[in-house]
Amino acid sequence: MYFGVRTRWSSAEFNSLWRSPVAESNDLTLATPRTDRLEVESNLQDLTRILQWFEVFNGPHVPREVWLQCQSALAEGFTNAVRHAHRSQPPETPIVLLGELGRDYLKLSIFDRGTWFDLQAAIARMPLEIDCSSGGGRGLQILERVADVLSYERQGDGHNRLLLIRYFDPLTHPDQAEAS
Repeated sequence: MYFGVRTRWSSAEFNSLWRSPVAESNDLTLATPRTDRLEVESNLQDLTRILQWFEVFNGPHVPREVWLQCQSALAEGFTNAVRHAHRSQPPETPIVLLGELGRDYLKLSIFDRGTWFDLQAAIARMPLEIDCSSGGGRGLQILERVADVLSYERQGDGHNRLLLIRYFDPLTHPDQAEAS
């Protein structure tokens, strides 16, 4: 079922997309993952808000390099959703971001309402080296290099879900964060 364009999703729609327990914890073991959700319009100006939202996943046990790489991947994924998936959609078309921080992983999902494409085939066609001088086209390469798990799947309700999971060795002492 396609829900059409609107700026808010109902609780039932959201719950059908994301079935993870919600937890707020400063416990380094994170026995229950910390999850959060943000919904924005298809507007690149919302990137600042998204990056501020992502701060909740900057746990003391997450290596700084991993967190920064995931932050870059989130920015790339959102930018791709706006520029490509929602190119022909009204600007108020929502994009939903979901994050989950566990003891040894960070999971990000970006839901769009655009046309599905074969992510794995697009990655297979990419050059092996990132061309830093090109004006664009590096987003998928960044996503692919940051993620341990990367997929783009059409959901039963007509949405697409970009899923990125990054595993890491959790830091056990705050001074490890400075060394990483």
